[in-house]
Amino acid sequence: DNPPPMISLHDLVGERLENDLAKAGNVKNQVSLIDDLMAKWPEDSFYQAAGLRKIVSIRGKDPLGDYLMPALSSPYEILSETAVELAAGLPGIGTDHWTGNLAAWTEDELVGVLRVLVRRKDPKALKAIQPYLSHENPEVRKAAELAIESLPQPKNQ
Repeated sequence: DNPPPMISLHDLVGERLENDLAKAGNVKNQVSLIDDLMAKWPEDSFYQAAGLRKIVSIRGKDPLGDYLMPALSSPYEILSETAVELAAGLPGIGTDHWTGNLAAWTEDELVGVLRVLVRRKDPKALKAIQPYLSHENPEVRKAAELAIESLPQPKNQ
């Protein structure tokens, strides 16, 4: 009649990470320890996602290239979804950053960036995404199609 509240696996792994970090002390040591711990368990996508969340909370938009971009193209859905969520919400990085660099990213990164644009829900991205509807890579095409379908249409149409 009165079941205990559900606890998410993300929360449990986040607690495990915090316990592991208790030994680190200062923030600089925490980032270094997170790097070591993530390297120790590369296939534990929940731990990788917890580490990524912690690094972004510590370093803000600074970890974009070192941590978020590789995570966006991760084959592990938990990790890549966390990276999309974090990248879409980075303060000081607007839609223009993502759309202005589309041609510079690898195909795997591009799929992740298109998912970031969907998460941002900014109709300004539509024009930049259009050329990727005919991309040679089917995964990129699929991500572009989803982005076009998911983004709100500009109000001036």
